[in-house]
Amino acid sequence: MSGFNFADNYRAAGLSTSGETIRLRHEAFESIRRDLDSTKTLDLTRIYFGIQAPSSLEWFRDAFAATDPAFSMVENEREAAVLAVGILDAEIQANNDAAGLAVLCTAFAGIRTPGVRPDFVASIPALLRRRQIATRQQISMCNIAIENQVPSRTSTSIAALLQSPDWPKAGVLFQQIYDDALDATTTLSEQLQNVIEPLVNEVNSLREESEMLWWHVGGWSSSLDRPLASLDIAAAAIVAGIDMADLTRSNLGPVAAAALLHRTIHSHRSAGAEQITVHGAIDALGTDDLAKLNLALLPNEMHDICPIGAALAKATEARGNSVWHSQYERVTGLSLTSQISPYEMAMQAYRERLLVAINK
Repeated sequence: MSGFNFADNYRAAGLSTSGETIRLRHEAFESIRRDLDSTKTLDLTRIYFGIQAPSSLEWFRDAFAATDPAFSMVENEREAAVLAVGILDAEIQANNDAAGLAVLCTAFAGIRTPGVRPDFVASIPALLRRRQIATRQQISMCNIAIENQVPSRTSTSIAALLQSPDWPKAGVLFQQIYDDALDATTTLSEQLQNVIEPLVNEVNSLREESEMLWWHVGGWSSSLDRPLASLDIAAAAIVAGIDMADLTRSNLGPVAAAALLHRTIHSHRSAGAEQITVHGAIDALGTDDLAKLNLALLPNEMHDICPIGAALAKATEARGNSVWHSQYERVTGLSLTSQISPYEMAMQAYRERLLVAINK
């Protein structure tokens, strides 16, 4: 059962419904969650934000039509958005990191706003932060001991057999020795796995954080192979986000990632722009820099979900031709001149790269 309250969310969206309709919707709701994959998660995000999906949404419509033949995506567009955000909410609560990142990337620092439950977008950073903290705490709580093995059951049987040799009894004894050895090996293997896996996670976590710290201290872009301080702050924001995502070994990265990004992009700058645009950031990078950012990682079908990645990809394809401006706006429905802060730009680039990595 999900924690999604159908009645409250329908009422908040200005929709009225009956108890029987809610029961029917709940059945389809849980059915969709059982079969949810990365592609469907992105489609749910599009439904929530009212974005045209690149592929058919029959799977969504059919799930609800199976219990209510009158359900229509055209006539129930607002209800579909309520149901989609409910599924996303339930998935994020169930630790689906991709669902949280997809919503934040699509929202693009508040430039895109959904028609229903806009408060949900604002709640996600705190939900993901709690998930990051919980993950780190779980890694650090490794106190599993390797237990002593149970003494062999065959010692008395061996002593008796030595005093009175008997081949049939010897065969039974050999089988018992084998079974005891197999049980002991299996138990030891499981205990070692329980100890080693948390330790490996701990080492990966420490390595992730230390690499990020050295990257910050050095102020050197691993993507462009040059100092971040040599870049315009708009370009530095995007590149820093990509660099840090490439250093991240977990779905969401460390809790300190946001603070580290902020300090990195403002380091060695007496004063930075309060607001920047995608257009300004791309122009500040130039074609040579764009070619070094490994943009092939972003599939075309995610361009509407990842506006920064889409801008970088379209500009790279255009090779300096301004034709990419109209292509970008057509694919994303966004303006290239929308303004956000350098920190928000960096976090957007960081989250997009993480989302792409999860969906590979």
